[in-house]
Formats: sequence, structure tokens, C-alpha cells
Amino acid sequence: MQDIKMLVTDIDGTILPYGDKIFSKKIKNLFKEAKAKGLITVIATGREIVTARELFAQFDNVDYFIGANGSFVLDLKTKKYVVNKMIDYDFAKRYYDWTLANYPHAGVTVTDNQYIFKSPEGVNTKNWFLIQHSDLLKEFADFKKYGNDQEISIVTVTSLDKVHFDASEDFLAKPENANYGVSAHWSSGWFVCQKNVNKLTAIADLVKLHNLTLDNVIAFGDSENDIEMVAGVKYGVAVKNAIDKVKENAKEVTSLNCSEDGVYHHCKAIKII
Repeated sequence: MQDIKMLVTDIDGTILPYGDKIFSKKIKNLFKEAKAKGLITVIATGREIVTARELFAQFDNVDYFIGANGSFVLDLKTKKYVVNKMIDYDFAKRYYDWTLANYPHAGVTVTDNQYIFKSPEGVNTKNWFLIQHSDLLKEFADFKKYGNDQEISIVTVTSLDKVHFDASEDFLAKPENANYGVSAHWSSGWFVCQKNVNKLTAIADLVKLHNLTLDNVIAFGDSENDIEMVAGVKYGVAVKNAIDKVKENAKEVTSLNCSEDGVYHHCKAIKII
């Protein structure tokens, strides 16, 4: 394991139980001990800056934040982007308008660095995630009043309709939308980002900045948007509570769940901390 130089982990469901806001002492020690061993420490999540900002104070020993499923990499020391693949406002507006014109009951959110702008219908504001951020929700119609069109990091669609998903793929294939695509897809929705952007692509960009390769990375995850990441790095690890698809693509599975600090104990067991 001496070739491991970078430790990457998802947040929700991997090192932080869904709905929780405070990292356990062991998870905080995970980053502290990893730094002491000389590892580059990275958080990789579907969260954007606006929904992760509340956690930043707990990131004392984290070097980089990969957010919005790979749309950007933020250096947490300098607070500057080292990778920036934000979404153009004109595209976000075009995709939003197309969705509501054709699937008016679907949910759409467009997130910048301050707010989550939502469609009138289809967004479950009481789910485990958005209920924690109700103060950040605004109507998409108010984007021009409150939004930052230079900092749109992700578009999220809530829809169970496969016909809708297939039609969205066709819409994204049009020449004017050629720079955008689905970053992750699950049973009730999908992320839209710049094309070929996900957690793994962000990690690939980051390792290049440090003259490393994906063979120098260990990464932990639990859900659909972690599949490429755990499959693509040399040491991809699924937490015990991960969905089957993540486990199938991982090289190893932790012996303990997220709520039992499985990532910390796994890193101890393989002696990288």
C-alpha cells in the first residue's frame, strides 16, 4: 500500500450517516492521521459549495473538495478552484425550460454557490437532504435576482419516468447542448453537468497536478455517483452499506458500515493511517 499517495472519500453514506451534520471523532482523526502520513486528503461529493459550506469548518485536515459530482475542485487552503467546469447559465435555463415544457411535474434544481433554485413542482423539499437546507431554496424564476450565473455547478432532475430520461438524453445530444451530459443516474433522477464530468474525472485532473496517477489513489463510496470513482482508481473501496453496484465495481468492501466509521477502520486495517 506504499504506492497510495491520495485518500479520497465521498461524504453522505460513506463517512457521514445520511441526515447527520457532524463528523465522528474517528472520521476527523482519519484526515488528521492521513495528513500525518503524508497523504493528500480529498472529499468527493455530489454536494455543491452551498450545501457543503456548513461542513467546511470540520475539514481542518482536508486538502481538496471535489464538489457537484466533479464539476469543480476547490483547494480548501487557498479557497481557489484548481479545476473549474461550471455550467453556463444559458444552458441551465434552456434545459430547465425544456424540462418544464415537456415534463411539467418533474422536479429541477439549479444550484449556484449561494442558493438552490427549484421548479414549482416535483422537488421533494422534505427529503433528508433538502430539509436541512430549506433556507437556501428559491424559485428558479428568481435566479436573475439572486443567482450567480458564473457559479452554476450542477442541475438535478427528479423524475421516475424513463421516457423522460431518454428524451433528456436526446435533448442533450443536440449540437447546442454538446458540452453537457448526465453525470450520474439513479432510480428517481439524475445529475446534469458538463459532459464527461464525474468524481473520477475530477480525481484524474487532480492527480495530474501532483504528478501522480490513479494508481496512487484509494477512494471510498456508497452510491450511484461513486461507481466510476471506485471502479477507476487502483484501490476502490465500497463501504459495507453501499449499494450492490458500488460493491460490484470495488476492489474491497469495508467490514463496518458508515455509522460504524467503516472507512476509518479500513484505513487502519490496511495500515495507511
